[in-house]
Amino acid sequence: MNPRRFLQVVTGNALALAALYLAIGVVVEGLRVQWPSAGVLRVSYALDALPARILDRLGLLGPLKAVTLLVREIVMRRRRPVEP
Repeated sequence: MNPRRFLQVVTGNALALAALYLAIGVVVEGLRVQWPSAGVLRVSYALDALPARILDRLGLLGPLKAVTLLVREIVMRRRRPVEP
């Protein structure tokens, strides 16, 4: 398979999955606001946790947390006032 075509297919699939995830999230949040129930709330929590669970299964959640903490520390150091 042509590498360019492969990239187009992967990108298209990723965009389709992202759009589907967003659409499901919008519907679930609409249901949660209009007709709250235990089932809808459970689905809402499951959708909220899905990205972290996938990253954890792929072994990327730990490194991502470490990078996030590093970036946070850099930002906080830049915001600290410089003492004379």
